[in-house]
Amino acid sequence: MKSYKIGELANVLNIKIDTIRYYEKIRLIPKPERQENEYRVYSEKYIDIIQFIILCKNNGFTLKEISEIINLLSLRDDNSQELKTVVNKKIDTIDGKIKELVFLKKQLNEVIENCDSMDCEIMDFFMK
Repeated sequence: MKSYKIGELANVLNIKIDTIRYYEKIRLIPKPERQENEYRVYSEKYIDIIQFIILCKNNGFTLKEISEIINLLSLRDDNSQELKTVVNKKIDTIDGKIKELVFLKKQLNEVIENCDSMDCEIMDFFMK
């Protein structure tokens, strides 16, 4: 199994070294083994874990939510109901944001339809 030093891991994942250290600090990822010279050594499993974290972050999950999911996944108990609860809560949040964005889109389309020139009332509002 291939191992990586922190800089190599950061390059593979296209993230900053400080990000990896921060994830360790907040215990989002486990502490890696260290070589005799005290360098951190990361196995390939860290790539999978951090890619999962990045995927979740890019899709609106907070680090706290990601930590909760990782903790639930790492337990060997039957915690599928708890995991479903966490994920369903996030789905509800996403649904709320979608509704807000649909409303905003509707409002912006109305602005476009009603404002064919600089004489638009909305322009007066923003210029004040």
